[in-house]
Amino acid sequence: MHIFKFIDESLWRQAEADDSIDAYYKYLDVANMITGSYMEEASSKIDEHLWRGAVLRGVLDGYEEYLMLGPTKKHEHEAREAIDEIDWSTAISENTIDAYLSYLKKHHEGKHAREARETIDDIYWRVARSEHTVEAYGHYLSLFSNGRHRAEALQAIAALKRAPYIRFLLFIIAIIVTLLTANYYLNSGR
Repeated sequence: MHIFKFIDESLWRQAEADDSIDAYYKYLDVANMITGSYMEEASSKIDEHLWRGAVLRGVLDGYEEYLMLGPTKKHEHEAREAIDEIDWSTAISENTIDAYLSYLKKHHEGKHAREARETIDDIYWRVARSEHTVEAYGHYLSLFSNGRHRAEALQAIAALKRAPYIRFLLFIIAIIVTLLTANYYLNSGR
C-alpha cells in the first residue's frame, strides 16, 4: 500500500511543478487507478486553467469549451453570462430579426431576452408603418397580438378603413362647392 501512496505523492508533486492541464490530466489518469489523494484538487486545477484560458481569450468558443471540458464547472454561471453577452453583442451588431431570434433560441430566458423580443416587435412595427396598409398592420397584429404597438396598429387600421369614406365625403363636398359656385356665377349674371 505504501508504494501507491509514494506514486500518488510523486505524481502530484510533478503535476504541481508543471502546473498545466496536461500534467493534471496525467495525474488523474493514474490516480483513478490507485484512488489518488489529490483527485479533487487536480480536477479543480484543470477547471481553473480552463477558466483562465476562456477569460483571456474572451471569445464564445473559449467559454463554450470551458462548459464542455471544465470538470468541476466552478465558473459555470460566469461562463453562461459571458456567452449571453457575446451572443447579445452579435445580435445587436447584426440588428436583424434573424439575429435576435437566434439569440432568443439560445437564451430564451437570457439577460437580454425581453429586449430582444421588444426589438423584434419594433422591427416588425417599422415594416408595417412603412407599408401603411391594412394588411401590413394586420400582419403585425397577428404576430404581436399584445405587442408594444398594438393600439397604434388598431388606430392605423381604423383610419385606413375610414379613408375611402372620408375621400368620398371630400369629393361630395367639392362637387357641392363647385355647383354652388357655378350657380352663384350663373345667377349673378357674370
